[in-house]
Amino acid sequence: MPVITGVKGYTSLTQQVRLVLEPTPGEQPLMPQTVGASTMSLITQPNTLSPTTGMALHFYIIGNTSSGTITIAGTSPSGSNITSQTYHVSVAPENNQGYTEFTTTEVFATVSSSGITTTGITPCQVLVFGSYAAKYLVPITADSEEHITHFSPTDRRGILAKNFRVTSLTKGASLDKFDCALYPDSLWMPYMLIGNTPSVTTVPATPTSLLASTTVAATMTLTSAPSAPGMFFIFTITGNTAVGTIVLNGKDQYGATTTETINIPATNGTFYSTKRYSALTTPGSNEFTTTGMSGASVAVTGVFAWQYSWTYDGVNNYQPYSACLEIFNGVFGYKLPYTILSDGSFDWQKEKEIAFTGKGEAQDYLVIGDPASTSAGSNPFSTLAQPTSMPMTSWPASFYIDLGSSVPFTTQDGSLETFKVDLTTGRKSFYSGDGQQRWSNATWDSEPDFAITATMVMQNYQQYLTYFKPNTALLFGATFQGGFLGSIGSNTYFESWSWTFPGKIDTYKPDMSKSPVEGSLKIMSEYSFAQGFAFRLSITAQVPPTYVS
Repeated sequence: MPVITGVKGYTSLTQQVRLVLEPTPGEQPLMPQTVGASTMSLITQPNTLSPTTGMALHFYIIGNTSSGTITIAGTSPSGSNITSQTYHVSVAPENNQGYTEFTTTEVFATVSSSGITTTGITPCQVLVFGSYAAKYLVPITADSEEHITHFSPTDRRGILAKNFRVTSLTKGASLDKFDCALYPDSLWMPYMLIGNTPSVTTVPATPTSLLASTTVAATMTLTSAPSAPGMFFIFTITGNTAVGTIVLNGKDQYGATTTETINIPATNGTFYSTKRYSALTTPGSNEFTTTGMSGASVAVTGVFAWQYSWTYDGVNNYQPYSACLEIFNGVFGYKLPYTILSDGSFDWQKEKEIAFTGKGEAQDYLVIGDPASTSAGSNPFSTLAQPTSMPMTSWPASFYIDLGSSVPFTTQDGSLETFKVDLTTGRKSFYSGDGQQRWSNATWDSEPDFAITATMVMQNYQQYLTYFKPNTALLFGATFQGGFLGSIGSNTYFESWSWTFPGKIDTYKPDMSKSPVEGSLKIMSEYSFAQGFAFRLSITAQVPPTYVS
């Protein structure tokens, strides 16, 4: 009998998903289609398009009749010199595709002049795109699939068979599952579902002064300690003409030792700590250190969090972000550039967590690494910080039902048993003649909208008679409450997601099969001219306003 070689499998339990919101949708051209040479240079550097995270490089090698290799030399986003692994390029297939491709594991801020070295592949043409590198690790389960459509002409050749010539048409990827518990700092959700420019304010509205404007010194001391249990620091720099740093060492809101270095450019501006501090401890109590910035002044204030507000009015700020996803599936890593969400649902039930489910599509499906490699099972992406926030539970939520002409969040209603919001973005991809096999851009196929399904304890017939039968315009409010942030005076602050939905009850069915008797509702949207929007979402989260930068 034949001897079967051992097969090694890998667990999907090590899956990881990361993302970055794309400043400009999709992969960006870094070198136009160019005749291949032994050394080549990019026309556009990655850090001009992605200064924070850099880019992976996506190479197309077109029309090469011999195999060879490519290596790349440059710098990483941290500024260190890097030389890529050797990427092996096979002969271009003899079909309408006529190209091979690969995407680098390495992430580049810059590529050196003549930093792309090729061997053996000329004559050919080379095209290079940049794919944004991820900024955040997101605790989510993703299921995606690449789709390459095929065409077989209906030939009549005197042979009783079906397919004689099968060719590939266009390609893309579906994001069939994008599910997680709702975390208060999951700002990518509204950025991708609603719009790209929320209004941002501090929590509390007036930041607490911790140090008045003072000339920069090597060691500086706060005049007031951050309020318990901890605050983010906001540094306002004036009169600055030199680069420098601010170094923080202390305890976070949980009492754990934490440190960070904030890089300051040679300009004035406002800069934020990425962590909350209950105390600064090094070099001394309430002290921090600086370098550079000679002659500048710095003022320090503290906040618990920030409030992000999305007001969807259909006129302003209706363009949502796309994202580039990086996914390790337990076997290999791949990227989904130009990912758009078509749907997102938020599901509340008091005895459970608040669950998010989403789906969408992506422009491409890029397996990263050397195409000739047979190694697998190791996450090829660089390390990102694990999120530390807690998922939001349902029991602290509160709901409100008010007349459409009144003020939202006035009349609290405690009878809801289930509450589910379905948001649709109306986004879809389309193709144009850009010479690429993948789809070209995204637009709207239908209007963005929401729908709500809910059940409630039917205490009497008043809501049925006053809200449903007369077709009354209503304002539905829902606040999902997260963790406690802190108190100043008599004011307490919590993480939260607060929704305002103008709408009408579409259907209202008393359900006598349930005990207690339920009212089963479907709520449809109705634009509120009194409020000036179709819906609104305000989020209080421990996220400085550098989320998309």
